[in-house]
Amino acid sequence: MASASADLPDDVATLQALLIAARAETAAHLLMIEKLKAQLAKLRRMQFGQSSEKLDAAIHQLELALENVEEGTAARTVLERAVMPATPDARQHPVRRPLP
Repeated sequence: MASASADLPDDVATLQALLIAARAETAAHLLMIEKLKAQLAKLRRMQFGQSSEKLDAAIHQLELALENVEEGTAARTVLERAVMPATPDARQHPVRRPLP
């Protein structure tokens, strides 16, 4: 982790630009995940008849692609949370106990 922080620029504006780019890429990956899930659902509904073997192969390929994208997005989200401290709004406030 020490070598990763040494590669980052010291300029706050540059760091903010990097974070914005990473968040945009994560959002794009999440959109891709939703599209792949929709395609899978559509193919599963169409799965009948003689062409079902072709659809089985397409479904399998989409499932593999979906797994790869989800793994990449999950890893990026974990890394982003580790790098960026929680904002004051995102922190959980202590919950009050009920009155006796």
